[in-house]
Amino acid sequence: MIVSSLRFIALFAALIATSAVHAEQVFFDSSFTTAEGFADGQITQFGSNPQTIIGQGGFQISDAAGTGILNGGSNFQRALFGWNAGMDENFVNNTATEIRVSVTGLVFNPTGRKVANFGLSNVDGGNPTGGSKLAGGVQFAMRASDGAIFLDTEVNDGTFDYEINTGFTAGQQFDYEQRWLAVGGGVFHIDHLINGNQVGPSFNVTPNFNLSSTQVTGFIQDANQAGTYSMDSLRLSAFSSVPEPSSLGLFAVGIAAVASRRRRR
Repeated sequence: MIVSSLRFIALFAALIATSAVHAEQVFFDSSFTTAEGFADGQITQFGSNPQTIIGQGGFQISDAAGTGILNGGSNFQRALFGWNAGMDENFVNNTATEIRVSVTGLVFNPTGRKVANFGLSNVDGGNPTGGSKLAGGVQFAMRASDGAIFLDTEVNDGTFDYEINTGFTAGQQFDYEQRWLAVGGGVFHIDHLINGNQVGPSFNVTPNFNLSSTQVTGFIQDANQAGTYSMDSLRLSAFSSVPEPSSLGLFAVGIAAVASRRRRR
């Protein structure tokens, strides 16, 4: 009887394990419209998530036909987006199976090679907008000879490796997305998509969350030479495995069957 009951339980547990779906949780998805509360030249905590922080220093918002554009310049230094209590170190390392951080309509007009950093944040709890850094991601770099925009995986190491060519040059608009796939032990495999197409080799990264906060957000930062730039939207979301509702129902039926068999015996 015990063996038979265990078989039932094992069967339904396996069913749930193989029937899990990847549920998406959106932490931030905004196009900077005035209707969302974005305003010129100030730190803004609006957007689809009211706790989102956009901007250290001045920036401008243009809003036409329901589509906003964030315009950054020499005074705009960084943006933390997706500030949400559920998005923390533990979630990133132990719950999420995939994290996506993306920007659309991105245009750089750099003044030098060191353009911008983009990815997930290492939030400074005491000074979020002024002290937060990149926990993991890429550096946008411009090749001076032709203005081509590249993705470098070695961020802030003082070198320019020009590893992944975006296919775009200064002044041209493109969309960029990072897909962080958890491989275990706090390590993530990152894929890069330009205008929806994967580019360059993937690479592994272990995010560095060594500052005084467990908070994690999306992150974009002027790396001193971004010049003037603009973007249409920023988005941060994560996927985690959860059982399908139908599988949960079948599991309940299985448990009931086990109980019924035990009563009959």
